[in-house]
Amino acid sequence: MLARNFLLDGLVSVLPRRSPVRQKKPSVMLVRLDAIGDFVLWLDAGAALRDRYPSDRYRLVLVANSLWADLASQQPFFDQVISVDVKRLMRDLAYRFDLWWRLRCLRCEVAVNPTFSRHFPCDDAVIRVCGASERIGFQGDLANQRRWEMAISNRWYTRLIPAVDRQRMELERNAEFVRGLGLSAFRPALPELVVAAGLPAELAAERYHVVVLGAGKALRQWPVEKYAALVQRIWDVYRVKAVICGARGEEYLGYRLQSLLPDSVQVTDLTGSTTLAEFAAVIKGAEMLVANESSAIHIAAAVGTRSICLTGGGHYGRFVPYRLEGSTGRVLPVTVEHRMECYNCNWTCIYPCRDAAAPCLEGIDVDEVWRKVQALLEPPP
Repeated sequence: MLARNFLLDGLVSVLPRRSPVRQKKPSVMLVRLDAIGDFVLWLDAGAALRDRYPSDRYRLVLVANSLWADLASQQPFFDQVISVDVKRLMRDLAYRFDLWWRLRCLRCEVAVNPTFSRHFPCDDAVIRVCGASERIGFQGDLANQRRWEMAISNRWYTRLIPAVDRQRMELERNAEFVRGLGLSAFRPALPELVVAAGLPAELAAERYHVVVLGAGKALRQWPVEKYAALVQRIWDVYRVKAVICGARGEEYLGYRLQSLLPDSVQVTDLTGSTTLAEFAAVIKGAEMLVANESSAIHIAAAVGTRSICLTGGGHYGRFVPYRLEGSTGRVLPVTVEHRMECYNCNWTCIYPCRDAAAPCLEGIDVDEVWRKVQALLEPPP
């Protein structure tokens, strides 16, 4: 499949582009095809790119992962958002060709890929086929590609922004790229997410906290049994109901949590039933969020909701804990962790945990999380 896509991309990259409809302003293409949390963490840098390419001189076109493209279209920075089904892009040759031809026909003069952990068959491939005369990317790392892939894809860029060769928190890394584009005074700050959706009617007049049980893989998830013990305590002491959220396919986690709680504990399960914008609105309206290291934590930070992040060691230091220069005046995620010598394993766990939490998450104690809850919530009535 990789070879097939590579050959198609090479063919498309040399096709003549359709004559453009005359535009008053040149277009700049931004490419982000990674996950929801990556996009939210990048929003502050995305706003800075709008300053770098101001609206009175440039059209800013975002090529976006379909998982979050609708949310991106609600933000004030982009003139156009092009949604990409990344899974389909990898397997459907006709879809890939149609998308590449559409991007080439935009005739963007500049293409920018600000992703640090680039992906050879996706965001790198966009740069290869887009036809822009100026193609800027990040020097990046090998988290999502092999060394030979990077050696090839580096040649598709006319300019690569150098990166400090040490681990940085993602907000700092995004700011490093922005400075490399010429905004030398830019410093990392908390993103601000515009949320257009409203709360579901059943939550509009209630106090509630949100729990998000999933994180993509079992080894990255705090055990549901421990979540249940925490939710029980919060209800017993604070009488604040729990709202369970999550993606489609994670409904079983919500069922499992409810089965472990007595009927007296008030719970609303919205797993798999909200759009991303509605999910963000639910988090924004909550008194607190408790979640694994996932997009929910970054959304909470971006909408100003207090949160507790149960983090393992797979990417420790890159996405959490948050590191910012000076006081922000806004709430940051509170992290709870169980440090181990094998931290920063890129989620290639050295322990057998195929269908269970990794030891670094299993080792997080309910009492420790409870103390963080007590510090965040108002004293009980």
